[in-house]
Amino acid sequence: MRAKRSQKEIKRWWNSKRNLRWDKIYDGKSTDTNVLKIRSNLVNSYLDSLQIKKGKILELGFGGGQIALDILKKGHLYEGIDVSSNFTKLAKRRCKKFVKNKKAVFKTGSIDKKLKFKSNSFDAVIAVGVLQYIENTDKILKEIRRVLKPSSNFIWAQTNIYKIQKFFSLRSFLVRIYYLISKNSFEVSDSLQSLLFETSLKNIFSKKMKLFFLKKNFINHGYIKMNYKFKKKIFSIWKMKTLCKTHKFFVIKFTGAPLFRVGTNKPKILIFLNTFIFSFLNLKFLRGFSQNIIIHAKK
Repeated sequence: MRAKRSQKEIKRWWNSKRNLRWDKIYDGKSTDTNVLKIRSNLVNSYLDSLQIKKGKILELGFGGGQIALDILKKGHLYEGIDVSSNFTKLAKRRCKKFVKNKKAVFKTGSIDKKLKFKSNSFDAVIAVGVLQYIENTDKILKEIRRVLKPSSNFIWAQTNIYKIQKFFSLRSFLVRIYYLISKNSFEVSDSLQSLLFETSLKNIFSKKMKLFFLKKNFINHGYIKMNYKFKKKIFSIWKMKTLCKTHKFFVIKFTGAPLFRVGTNKPKILIFLNTFIFSFLNLKFLRGFSQNIIIHAKK
């Protein structure tokens, strides 16, 4: 029952007018735009490195279809699933030529359910910033493995819960210390209110103490009220690698994208700096503190 309610709320969230901004965000000039462009560029570079010619690619959670368009321009066949009917319409419009030529298929649906594809049918599966909205991570990873052809590839990108900027604020630092110690699976806002009263720590407070603390501004600072009844899962490079190993995926390589959020530089400059830090300087440990984590794994 809880899973169905969460799936319904996630669908309502992604169909909200507020989230239509994701259709245009790649065309903007904000810090988020740069971070997303870097992430999508690295996902595309991982796909290019597979040297697949006219492969069959599945994308889970295609959003506005920006990555889908890049994939289709490379000559691949494409299928995608997204929970939002609004995004399905936008993606079809963005990739209209390829949909018309039957090179692309965009479907509205939940990937929390069994994927409606035959086993061993895709050369690669791509999931970019989507598995935090999945109720059952183990189930979808099993499904991804099932639909992939033998020795085929899984490219997985997630926002990193341990990104370096979050360690410069006391509140967000304390929340991450809690994540680390408790092995908590769900995200809370970077506030003392969330940390103390939306995690297992709430059990140490009486009702009277809770009412007292909630009146204090320093407790409420940074609190974000969630009007949708679902919780986002948190991911780190360590958790992603463990999940891959559990589900018999071999991690070929991984990287971060980027280490710091910079709004004024062009994405190509940031990609160069990212490559310089992680490859030339070989500071691999810093990847675990990047804005996003991108993994290339093989079945």
